[in-house]
Amino acid sequence: KFPLGGLDDLTIDDNGNLYVCLWINGKIVKLSQDGKRQLLAKNLDGPSAIAFDPRSTTGRLIILIKGGDFKFQGTQIMEMETGANPYHLPYL
Repeated sequence: KFPLGGLDDLTIDDNGNLYVCLWINGKIVKLSQDGKRQLLAKNLDGPSAIAFDPRSTTGRLIILIKGGDFKFQGTQIMEMETGANPYHLPYL
């Protein structure tokens, strides 16, 4: 089972993989289209936002770590290379 407690944010790459912040569990998880899960980071203090860096050519994820006080005191930015290409919505 995939623990949904604390699901806070997600982003997607061009292969349909989801990158998910689990705030309560302090984890970043990659979910592939075939249902496989890959733990990318753990023991984080409140990962709450995730996005691909639009300037990156190496699939760099930017992750906001805000901690548990909700006051953004001590907020940190974490970067992680994935090698994936971000999904870009087509312009309408």
